[in-house]
Amino acid sequence: MTVPKEGFVPSTDTTELLDRWGSGDAQAGELVLERLYPNLRNVARGHIRRSDLSLGASDLLQEVCLRLVVQQDNRWQNRAHFFALVARTMRRVLADGVKSRHRQKRRGSRIRTTLEETQLAVPEDSLDHLVLDQALDRLAEIDPIAARTVELRYFIGLNFDETAAALEISRATAVRRWRYARAWLYLELRGEDGA
Repeated sequence: MTVPKEGFVPSTDTTELLDRWGSGDAQAGELVLERLYPNLRNVARGHIRRSDLSLGASDLLQEVCLRLVVQQDNRWQNRAHFFALVARTMRRVLADGVKSRHRQKRRGSRIRTTLEETQLAVPEDSLDHLVLDQALDRLAEIDPIAARTVELRYFIGLNFDETAAALEISRATAVRRWRYARAWLYLELRGEDGA
């Protein structure tokens, strides 16, 4: 999954729009989503290609945007908080899609998805979005920054510089947390002790 050259780091105008949206300006929210939509659509396409879900990339992204818009409290603490919420929302929508599909099938089999080696080092034959969602919840209890790094890099496609900026950490720390998270998830998803 590649992020277009302009990336996700919003301009000052976008940051101002986020502040206005957080203060209740719905039109500012629409402008933010419109500005980020092309990048997020590319990320959503990547997730759909790697999954066995029946919804399309546009459906996935529309559900993410809808959930962002209808939230009671749209006060973003900062840019990092906004991107973390977008990543977590996309993660939840994907996991909810898997749960829904499991309920429909009524047999509980896993829906397989593959990940590129550049994304996460996990055993491809045992990964689905629901399992990944649950593993990330466990990782967040141990290392919240590592879990947020995975959300930002995997679920919305930020590069290391953008992830570091969103989390307000150094690039080196973002790289270390990513490496740790990949190793932890690999062990966790293989059924070994990730701690």
